[in-house]
Amino acid sequence: RRCVCSDQNNAGVFECRIDSERERCGCLAREGDYNVFSNTCANPKPAQNCIVGNWTEYGQCLATCGYGFEVRTRPVLQESVAGGTPCPNRRDARSCFVAACPGVGSCPNPGVPQFGRQTIVQTFPASPGAEVDFACSPGFTLVGSRTAQCTIEGRWSTAVPPTCLGECTPLEVSFESVQGDVATDVVLIVDESRSTEGEHRWLRSMVPDMETELKARGVGTSEQLRNRFCVVGYGRQVTNARVFQTRDRLVCVVAERADELLSTLTADNQGFKEDGYEAIDVALRLVGNTIRVQGNVAINFVLSSDEDRDGVFVTHNRVNIEERLREAKVTLNVVVDHRFTTLSNPPQSLLGVDSATNGFLQTAGGCQFSTVPQNEVRIGSGYAGTRRQYSELAWVTGGAAWDVNVLRRGGQAACAFTKAFVNAKSQEILRQARQCQTCRCSALAKKDCKTEALTQERCLCVTRGSTWDPNQKTCIN
Repeated sequence: RRCVCSDQNNAGVFECRIDSERERCGCLAREGDYNVFSNTCANPKPAQNCIVGNWTEYGQCLATCGYGFEVRTRPVLQESVAGGTPCPNRRDARSCFVAACPGVGSCPNPGVPQFGRQTIVQTFPASPGAEVDFACSPGFTLVGSRTAQCTIEGRWSTAVPPTCLGECTPLEVSFESVQGDVATDVVLIVDESRSTEGEHRWLRSMVPDMETELKARGVGTSEQLRNRFCVVGYGRQVTNARVFQTRDRLVCVVAERADELLSTLTADNQGFKEDGYEAIDVALRLVGNTIRVQGNVAINFVLSSDEDRDGVFVTHNRVNIEERLREAKVTLNVVVDHRFTTLSNPPQSLLGVDSATNGFLQTAGGCQFSTVPQNEVRIGSGYAGTRRQYSELAWVTGGAAWDVNVLRRGGQAACAFTKAFVNAKSQEILRQARQCQTCRCSALAKKDCKTEALTQERCLCVTRGSTWDPNQKTCIN
């Protein structure tokens, strides 16, 4: 290879054939004075790493119909000097969809299996290439294909919806409700690369707001059963995620001490390998050890990142991470680079979307939000693999996905974002802590179901991730 040296006259190209020439090249690159007799370099400039700015907004979708791509860039604030860290990618692209091309079919909503649900949130009618995944409630087995794809003819690739079979027929449900004090353990899973420094500050200000909202809803109000927060960081110049501790070696702390953990997050590097699945794996290992496993404590994860997953740890994949989250009864929320809009003209950016495809919209540019029904929500593609890897994983656990780009606008947009996030999270946690602890086929089901009117319907409603209206005795959302 060749060494291109930049001296004062922007000249000097040397073949790197011998050590002295390599040293001379490196010396001139650092604008030093090279002594050919002693092979030494005097007065070299210190190495400086490349520094890049924030990403721009994505540009217009480069397609007239169907799928295309949209591009964003980031400026170089300081070039790499004298052997410093080179600049990362300055351009980035993601897929986008404009509208179905003339003559191309679209697919209708394939429906939801009884005792199951769709796990990929879609807007219907769906365009060719769109996918829908199905899953069954606990205690049921899926018969048929888990995934269906919309073909160019406007038909689903497999018979939809599939069937969810239970262990017994008809379904009999054992119900156990949680009474008394409830609380939550919240694990904040945080990307530590330089571009996420703003999200670190947001988490530090958000935790007190969440604690206030939780207590207002009766969660964590007992001194014997407090809400706790834990922090797992990832994406530094090492591949392993790490668990944070206070000076007295506490991993999970009450809200008043959460800042001790969050203040030690780092954001002083370009990021290395941001494998969020590895961080989720580390957090899951805390369940049953540091994180409480008991019926009246809800377990919640919040993952924050502006990148998709770098698959460093090949043993982790979407299927096994999803299964482990379900097994641990974890609700996951993600704050990621995934855009959502209304279907209005012009479309409006949404703060986030929950597992029922309801959107959260900033109200009139102020620090308030409103809810947008699912038939008025458009789910964007997300940065690279973000949608499949993170957003859909959150939705299948009953959580929500949030657009980090809205948070980064700051001001009233960030204020509305925080209010919507805290409100949604507190509702999820309360529902999770008080929901049916057991919904399954049981020889004692009929006997147990007599203990409360409409227990069976209520238990099934909550198991599906919906909300039970105790006044109307109906299942909503």
